[in-house]
Amino acid sequence: MMLAKPQFQPFIIFGGPSSERLVSVATAQNLSRLLPDARCWFWHQLGEVSEVSKTELQEHARPFECEFKPKPIQAWKTISSALDSIGQTTGSASVAESLKPVFVLGLHGKGGEDGELQKLFEDRHFAFTGSGSQASRIAFNKSEAKKSVSARQVLTPPAEVVIGSQLTEARQILEKLLVQYSRLVVKPQSDGSSHGLCFVDRSQPASLTETLKVLEKMPTEKFVAEAFISGVELTVGVYDSEAGLRALPPTEVRIEAGRQFDYEGKYLGKGTAEITPAEVSESVTLMAQKLALAAHEAVGCMGYSRTDMIIEKLPNGDYRPVFLEINNLPGMTKASLIPQQLAVAKISMSDFMQRQIQLAILRSS
Repeated sequence: MMLAKPQFQPFIIFGGPSSERLVSVATAQNLSRLLPDARCWFWHQLGEVSEVSKTELQEHARPFECEFKPKPIQAWKTISSALDSIGQTTGSASVAESLKPVFVLGLHGKGGEDGELQKLFEDRHFAFTGSGSQASRIAFNKSEAKKSVSARQVLTPPAEVVIGSQLTEARQILEKLLVQYSRLVVKPQSDGSSHGLCFVDRSQPASLTETLKVLEKMPTEKFVAEAFISGVELTVGVYDSEAGLRALPPTEVRIEAGRQFDYEGKYLGKGTAEITPAEVSESVTLMAQKLALAAHEAVGCMGYSRTDMIIEKLPNGDYRPVFLEINNLPGMTKASLIPQQLAVAKISMSDFMQRQIQLAILRSS
C-alpha cells in the first residue's frame, strides 16, 4: 500500500524586529498575490506574531512609509510559540495535522535574514524558502561574507571594522584609511546598508565628524569602513533553476549627484534609477554574473540571492568586478530588483515562487 504524499500549507511570514520591517510588508503584499492559498503571519516589532487577513494586508497603503497595524485573527506571544502551534487542531485557523507547513520568508534585516529564524525552522524540521541558517548568518555579516568570497579569489574592497562605543579608536582607523583612500563607505556590518550608511571624504573633514556622530548613536553596532571604489554599480540575482544555478540579467543602479543609495533612494526612488538590464557590454555582463554565482556558492546560499558589486575601470581600459555584499533574502516587492531581473529573463514571478517552495520542501524531506 502506497502512502499518500504529504500536502503542504504555505505560510507567508513577514514584518519582524528589524529596521527593514516596512519593506517586508511590501514584499508580503506581493507574495500574497502570487500565493492565493497562503496564510499570512505578521511578526510584530516587539515579538508577538499575529495571523492576519490577506484583505487587510492588501489594503494597507504606503507600506514603505507607514507601520502595519493589523487586527489579528489569532496571535501568539513569540515566534517560537507560533511555530510550536503548528499541528495543533484547536482553533478555527489552526493547521490540520495532515498538512505540513512551508514558510515563505518575506522578511528582511535582523531576526529574519541573519539565520536566527532559519535555525528555529531547522530545529523543527520545517520547510522554508531561501538559505539555511549558516549561510544566512555569513551573508548577513558583511565581514564574514567578504572573507568567504575572497577565498574564491573574488576581489573585495580594503576594509576595517569600527565600533560605535569606541569612538577614539574608530576615528584613528578612519583617519588611517583616509591616508590611503580619498573616500570611504561606512555601513553597519550586520544590517541593511540603507540604514546607517555614511560616506567619509578626505577633502571634507566635516564628513568624518558626521560619521562619528552616527556611530555614537549606535554604540553596540559594528560598522564596516571600506575604500570607496568608483565605477558602475551593478546588482545580480542568482536562483536555483531546475537546470541548476542561473545568474539573472544585471541591474545598474545610477545615483544622482549629491544623493546616495539610502532608504529613500532604494525604496522611494528619490535620486536613483534602476536600469534592467544594465546598459553594459556583454563581457561586463558575463563577468558580473560569474562573480554573483561565485559569491552565492562561496557563502552557501540556497534558492536565490542577490550580489552587489562595482565594475571598476582600470587605467589600461580593462574592467574588473569588485564584490560589495550579498543579500540572501532580497526584496520581493513589485518594484524590487529580483522581480525586475526575472521579468527581463522572461521568468514569471509565480513560477519563480513555486520553484522556491518546491526547493524548500525537497530540502526538508
